[in-house]
Amino acid sequence: MTRRATVLSCLAICLMIAVRAAGQVPMVSDAARINDEGGLLVSSDPPDHSGALRKFRLAYRLSPDPLYLFNMIVELKALGQRVEAADRCDEYLASFASGDDRRAVAAARDALDEELARLDIAARGTAQAILIDGNLVGWTPRLVKRVEPGSHEIRVGEVLTAVTAVAGGTMRIEASVDHRNAAAVEQRHIPAASSLKRRRLPWYRDTWGWIITGVGGLALATSVGILVHAEVIESRTSGDFEDAAKERDLGWGVGIVGAAVVGIGVVKLSW
Repeated sequence: MTRRATVLSCLAICLMIAVRAAGQVPMVSDAARINDEGGLLVSSDPPDHSGALRKFRLAYRLSPDPLYLFNMIVELKALGQRVEAADRCDEYLASFASGDDRRAVAAARDALDEELARLDIAARGTAQAILIDGNLVGWTPRLVKRVEPGSHEIRVGEVLTAVTAVAGGTMRIEASVDHRNAAAVEQRHIPAASSLKRRRLPWYRDTWGWIITGVGGLALATSVGILVHAEVIESRTSGDFEDAAKERDLGWGVGIVGAAVVGIGVVKLSW
């Protein structure tokens, strides 16, 4: 009974160490988990795009990974938030030179620019606050901002005017706020976006999958040690066959549990 208690204590200590280590995994692991939670919300029936977007925003805030930003773009498009989706495309292309989805993001940004309009607002002199439809969006001397096509109210400092933005074009607004003297709207033809689908982390970056697999591997190694020890006991001239049989049963039990945990980890890595 003493040997068995010692083996069980060692196994419990190993599992406690593994759990503690898992609790200290950096925010990158938390971001991956939150990203997966967002994916589950998208896969629900009906899909919860708003909830998924909140998850992807949080994951990207914890770990600025191109995958999380890509998933944000997908959900913004699904929710019809085209201006922010296009701005996030710009952020992706500027921040991640080697992102896996640069071509798809660039195509999506171009298609959104064909659907949206741009306001090119400029003013001379001291800095002026720029508000579009009552929302502060920046400061002079110059700001280029995407907007939905249609009528908008522009305020530069104390000067207020109304403009009508045209899809696919850019309207320049001077500090005089006389849009009748603005440059002509430029029409552009831009290729359509390729379809975007949410992506998940590759298997080699799934931290939780590796932790689960590691705990299972630790249990398997422990079971091998128990079985070897049982063979040593049985091989002695005055060996205690009853103790050896108990340890052998314990070793097989721990091994079965370890194999099951390894299987769960492999499924997590490959799912």
